[in-house]
Amino acid sequence: MAENFVGDVGEAQTDADQKALVEIDPLVFDLINTEKPYQVFLAAYDDTHFWVSERGADYFIVSSNVPKANFGWELKGKRRGYEDQRLVETEKNYQDLEEMEGHKATA
Repeated sequence: MAENFVGDVGEAQTDADQKALVEIDPLVFDLINTEKPYQVFLAAYDDTHFWVSERGADYFIVSSNVPKANFGWELKGKRRGYEDQRLVETEKNYQDLEEMEGHKATA
């Protein structure tokens, strides 16, 4: 990725009101700054539609069009301390990196 993202994954189910509160693991806060925008990707495990209806600093809410619907989620956020860094500039080229990894450079 062009930016420094880290993430977490899990599974959940919406309740009778068609919502699921997913609390972000406190250990993730050591890695991800959720005060900055983060992304949540959803995978449907039932024949239904899902969407993220709310994002907070320590939770997000997933809604569905039917109750008791199963889904998987993946959270991606910017690594704490690197929130504004995109690509890291380096003077190393591909051959330098291959040599660093112990591969023989080819000409």
